[in-house]
Amino acid sequence: MKPPFIHELVLGLSGRSYPITIGYNFLGSLNEVCPFIAGRNVVIISNSTVSDLYLSLVTSSLDKPIQTICNTIFLRANKEKKLSNVELIVSKMLEKNLDRSTVIIALGGGVIGDIAGFVASVYQRGIDFIQVPTTLLSQVDSSVGGKTGVNIFWVKI
Repeated sequence: MKPPFIHELVLGLSGRSYPITIGYNFLGSLNEVCPFIAGRNVVIISNSTVSDLYLSLVTSSLDKPIQTICNTIFLRANKEKKLSNVELIVSKMLEKNLDRSTVIIALGGGVIGDIAGFVASVYQRGIDFIQVPTTLLSQVDSSVGGKTGVNIFWVKI
């Protein structure tokens, strides 16, 4: 396997800015790529396919400084983008008394990114969110636009 390649850009907006980290082979080095998560609670949202491939690598890279790791597994289908799944994740987070310092990691494709991003935007008025996209389309979606959402009835919200 090639050594990790990491390139960081800073997106500067009027009044605020944030880093965008791009690279490959760094799943086992998330503490180095995202040093701001050290010592914070982490919620990893993934699906069964991706978690079988990468979850242990990601959790082991977060092992020492992480207090809580909550894994929520979903199917890959678009029908999973529903409010009941948002409620399930938020309920689990509340049961664990996770506070505003919690970080959500979306480990998967577009459905996972949409659910995780929506949860991050509504949990305690917004918490930090890291996209770890695992498909080409989700890499594009998470890097351009930054919108996340779920479906209610037949409408995307």
